[in-house]
Amino acid sequence: MRFEMDRLVSYDDASLLDEVQRIASLLPEGPITTEAFAAHARVSVDTLRRRFGGWEQTLDRAGLAGRYGGQRVSPKMRDQRARAATADDMITELKRVAEVVGRRTITRKELLKHGDLIGEKAILNRFGSWKAALEAAGLELSAMGRRWSDDDYFENLLEVWTLHGRAPTYAEMNRPPSRISNGGYASKFGTWGRAKQAFVQRVNSDIEQGAREAVLPLVPNPVPSKPRQEDQRNIPIGLRYQVLRRDRFRCLTCGRSPATDLDCVLHVDHVEPFSVGGKTRLDNLRSLCGPCNIGKGTGPADL
Repeated sequence: MRFEMDRLVSYDDASLLDEVQRIASLLPEGPITTEAFAAHARVSVDTLRRRFGGWEQTLDRAGLAGRYGGQRVSPKMRDQRARAATADDMITELKRVAEVVGRRTITRKELLKHGDLIGEKAILNRFGSWKAALEAAGLELSAMGRRWSDDDYFENLLEVWTLHGRAPTYAEMNRPPSRISNGGYASKFGTWGRAKQAFVQRVNSDIEQGAREAVLPLVPNPVPSKPRQEDQRNIPIGLRYQVLRRDRFRCLTCGRSPATDLDCVLHVDHVEPFSVGGKTRLDNLRSLCGPCNIGKGTGPADL
């Protein structure tokens, strides 16, 4: 006799779809109803609906589109149903789709793909704009279409890297605190692997620049030149990464870390304040959380 768990051990997409296919193989040919599925499955129908956007979408993702027996909802039908929906109904639907995609924002294409009740046209008619609808639902405006600079990509990656204390995975770039999607990185740099390589190259370049300047003699130069790194208040991303890694991605005062406290945001701070002559060097920098940095009482906080 074979013993099996009554619930799934893993709830990743592949495991969920494997379970759908397993139940499909046990049921007679024809439409798979949610009732028949629930009688045998080790995962709830609601979980599948939230993950994939609905029962029809679940069967489609599992390669079982032909076994969906319900009414297929076209964009036209969706708009017709939306006429009877209240603003609260629409807000609830936007929040549900955001939960399905796992982000604090959604695009219009994602609403079309995962929405069961409303379409883009109905949203715009009710709220006037996509931005107003997202704000009403407490969601953020999508960053799609924004022209992110290289520094934006690297700063965002450093923030997620700090959260995990290691190189983030491709999937983790679609979760807070990341503001740029993993697809954005793949589009910008060609692949996610190349994006990480570009980040490491940038970090190493900043570190090497500081090392070169440290051994250069201080001689009068009548020709104006760019200030040395240690004489600038701004802390290059490579040097900040070096400080955070040295301090094990935690606040040196209270020990808090983004890895264990989602409200913790780490700053790189000058030990001897820059305003009184402190240098922007590794030996004069430290990692502090926001409250410890602001409450230190030695001058303006360094960000």
